[in-house]
Amino acid sequence: MRNVAILLNTTFGFAHKLMAGVSRGWASHPDWDFLLYQQEYPKPAELREWRVDGIIGLFSRNWPVNPYLKLRVPIVNISSSRLSAPVVSVNVDQRAVGRAAALHLFDKDVASYGFAGYQESDSSRGRLAGFRSVLRKRRRDCNVHWIAGAYSHWPEGFERWLAVLRKPAAVFVASDSEARLLLSVCRHMGLNVPEDVAVLGVNNEEDICLTCRPMLSSIPTGLQYIGEYATAIMGDWLSGKRPAKRIIEFMPGAVIERGSTQRSRGLDDPLVAQAIRWMRENLGQGIGVREVAGVCGVSQRALEYHFHAAAGRSPGKVLQQLRFDEATELLVHTELTLDEVARRIGFRSAQYMSTFFQKHCGFPPAAYRKHNRFGGESGV
Repeated sequence: MRNVAILLNTTFGFAHKLMAGVSRGWASHPDWDFLLYQQEYPKPAELREWRVDGIIGLFSRNWPVNPYLKLRVPIVNISSSRLSAPVVSVNVDQRAVGRAAALHLFDKDVASYGFAGYQESDSSRGRLAGFRSVLRKRRRDCNVHWIAGAYSHWPEGFERWLAVLRKPAAVFVASDSEARLLLSVCRHMGLNVPEDVAVLGVNNEEDICLTCRPMLSSIPTGLQYIGEYATAIMGDWLSGKRPAKRIIEFMPGAVIERGSTQRSRGLDDPLVAQAIRWMRENLGQGIGVREVAGVCGVSQRALEYHFHAAAGRSPGKVLQQLRFDEATELLVHTELTLDEVARRIGFRSAQYMSTFFQKHCGFPPAAYRKHNRFGGESGV
């Protein structure tokens, strides 16, 4: 029997995905016993008394690894911090995350770009370096905001920063939780997302991304895979096969695009932009073109004219596309029933939605969900 300690502070949302990966890897080692620490990390003496054979942990400046080195056991770090200690670290390539963000946002045809993160964080600095490397090749600059001070002061800092960004702007935020706060600040300032500010996060934490309004676009970083791979490394190490590399990095997944960066054609026309924004916010109300025209204060004929001139499509077609996009998002990334998804996009029942959905893509909703359910992190 091997004793392996898991030191993983799960007060952070992303740590739950890491833990899920570790648990999945654990199934391959029925001869292991483990001790899980999710809040306070143990003193080395406690682990020595337990006769620990290895440690998998989330280590950083706040949770240092050095006290555990005296135990002289294999240690695998699954944080994004660059550690000088002689341990093996498994994580995503932070510069590649930044490059993916820049390539995604560069297509949005904006006037300025911004990055928000933590100056003392290795992951933030790595993501910024990758982000800037792409923008500089295309002769574009990046306005950086370092998040600092007490949490209660963060919104004020975001406000000052957003006020000086030329609009429309595209902003890359170093994690989903901070991106959610930025979206709230945008609403408070009367800035429309993504028309005035497109916002992109990192980690694809569904409980955050899917509860933002608009839903938050994000870059998956393969957290479950990292946790599972770290467990595999520990298994090899305890079997006598020492890892060949001290730092192991994986490529991030493809951007999961949602409403926070989906800029539609026609947004240069203020009336069309207003109409599309209202459509997105009221999909679940069973709205039609007539209601949209009423909210915009024009006739249906005038609304049709504006849409065809600015977007090349009728408002009815745009409304259908918004419904379809929202349906695919909810089918793939939530556990909502088909009836619940149907109501969220303005249909009375799953049967009505099924007819609409199959007409759009050739698949019924249930088949689409089954085919695409595991696409989010498989590319890492």
